[in-house]
Amino acid sequence: MNKALPLGQHLIRLSKTLVHPKCVATNTRWDSCKSCSLVKRDFQLTKAAFGERTTRTLPTLLYVHNPVTWLLNKLDFKMLKSAWDSNFDEKEFKRGAKQAVSVICCQLSENLWDNLRGLITRQALIRLQRDVEVNWSDEQRRNICVQPSDIKLALPKRVHFLRISDQRFVYVDMVFVALKFKEKEPSPLKDVVFIEMVARFHRNYTTGQLPNWTVSLFKVTRFNIQPMDK
Repeated sequence: MNKALPLGQHLIRLSKTLVHPKCVATNTRWDSCKSCSLVKRDFQLTKAAFGERTTRTLPTLLYVHNPVTWLLNKLDFKMLKSAWDSNFDEKEFKRGAKQAVSVICCQLSENLWDNLRGLITRQALIRLQRDVEVNWSDEQRRNICVQPSDIKLALPKRVHFLRISDQRFVYVDMVFVALKFKEKEPSPLKDVVFIEMVARFHRNYTTGQLPNWTVSLFKVTRFNIQPMDK
């Protein structure tokens, strides 16, 4: 399934918690965060050096969604389902979008550009390849691969409807935030990888066209590796 991605809202790291800028910390309580979503996950691994069991806990993500944007997106998705595509399912779309982003990231980490043809449009692939070659570090390439379970947030930012004569197109802009432990490092307990990505998913709803979503924009807007205390 192909997907469209949004422009992202940035998250900032505070202590061991990744927090949206609208969230304010007061001692150990979080104010103004009633609408924040929060994700926490534990991992188990064996310390090779000591043979002991250690719990790896990712930081918590707090996110405040703009209520107006949220409502407009819900209405747009409802119109998409009622007037354009009776089989459209928002939950399934997000699942497929996360899967597509995972495929893109993991293929980029292996420099397998040919495998992205068909999933990403030709122009988007050219722009992405230029961005990777010019702006990405080797460390970013090595650690960009994410599994769908590493993507903690998949948020629609805008739905576009376009009619040109008898042709119909839909674009969905989305933002993705991934959080995972750094791979292939001597001290796996310490470093956490934070990745923010935007993508645009495009589908041609003109009669007779294949029912496929295609990625027409993909960009990593933020990539940080943060050390964590044990």
